[in-house]
Amino acid sequence: MTVTPQKGRNRHEGSAPRRLGRTRRWRRPWYAQRLQGLEDAIRKRLGGLSARLGDGDWLDGAFSAGDLLMVTVLRRLHGSGLLEEHPNLSRYVARGEARPAFRRAFDAQRAVFAASKG
Repeated sequence: MTVTPQKGRNRHEGSAPRRLGRTRRWRRPWYAQRLQGLEDAIRKRLGGLSARLGDGDWLDGAFSAGDLLMVTVLRRLHGSGLLEEHPNLSRYVARGEARPAFRRAFDAQRAVFAASKG
């Protein structure tokens, strides 16, 4: 894997593993190896979660606060390719994002963030 810096990008953009290892560490010789280790660890966790979810809609049968939190965490992986390796998790996130409860919680969180900036 070749890691190259991308100038002009917001420091919060990019895939989750790249964000985890970012700052100026990409210049260091250990960065690519560390990034691969992070991606491997994420893949292992996603594999376990994918197996737990199976063909179900939600982790514990009915939609719960746990699903709300898990969908929020998994959204950080959009665009990394890691979530897409588990189609059932991609569908799970899409179902969660479509829920009115998720939208309300997300909008409330965004309002708090916006208020703290202003």
